[in-house]
Amino acid sequence: MTKIHMWPEEAIVKEDLITTGFTYEEADGEYKSAWYRLPSEFAPAVTHWCDPFVLAILFKAMSTPSDLIVHGRCPLRSSIT
Repeated sequence: MTKIHMWPEEAIVKEDLITTGFTYEEADGEYKSAWYRLPSEFAPAVTHWCDPFVLAILFKAMSTPSDLIVHGRCPLRSSIT
């Protein structure tokens, strides 16, 4: 079975926005990224874990079909926590 690997990216706070996301490697070795931008008032709700990002890539992994391998967590910058 093919594999899709995913890694969380470090969240970035700039002005009044927080940008968070993940990078994934498709079965063919191509890397892609997905990012989400939110008002910084939602920073406390941004998780240190990959849980919300798994939902974003889950259907792609199911339709391939591929094993989805999630690599760890990403600590947020101290300005967020």
